[in-house]
Amino acid sequence: MQLTLTPTDEFEFVDGCRTRLWKGNDQDGTDVHAYLCVVQPQTHDPKRLQRFDRALQELSPSKRAGAMRV
Repeated sequence: MQLTLTPTDEFEFVDGCRTRLWKGNDQDGTDVHAYLCVVQPQTHDPKRLQRFDRALQELSPSKRAGAMRV
């Protein structure tokens, strides 16, 4: 399975962890929601880590908070 995801400005609590809602779809076009609390780049290259961190910091802060149990 492959997913294409885009971050939103929405946050939810899942099992006590604050997560950002990412929306997207799978390779067949089925819409999906992913609730992510950690995104970890898999590189030790300082330039790539710096670009990744900058892009992550540019994401809008939460505009609303919610609660959800799964």
